[in-house]
Amino acid sequence: MSQQAAKIVTEEWKKVLGVSDTDLGGDFFALGGNSLMAVTLVMRIEDRLEVALPIETLFVDGTLEGLIAACTSTDALDEISPVQRA
Repeated sequence: MSQQAAKIVTEEWKKVLGVSDTDLGGDFFALGGNSLMAVTLVMRIEDRLEVALPIETLFVDGTLEGLIAACTSTDALDEISPVQRA
């Protein structure tokens, strides 16, 4: 799942920021992201990975690498609960 999750996170990062290239160390907000875009990105990732990802994740470590780590680390996955679907 971690490689697939990294691919999904990267795809959504590119879509939301409107970029074609990615830098794992690039900061979301320095690349033009804002709070509305952050919410959009997190919602897209949650929907595709079927997890609940805290929005604070982007504010703590706003890099692509940090976001991927939050979505793929064993500890993070233990803390993330499945999204409740109606």
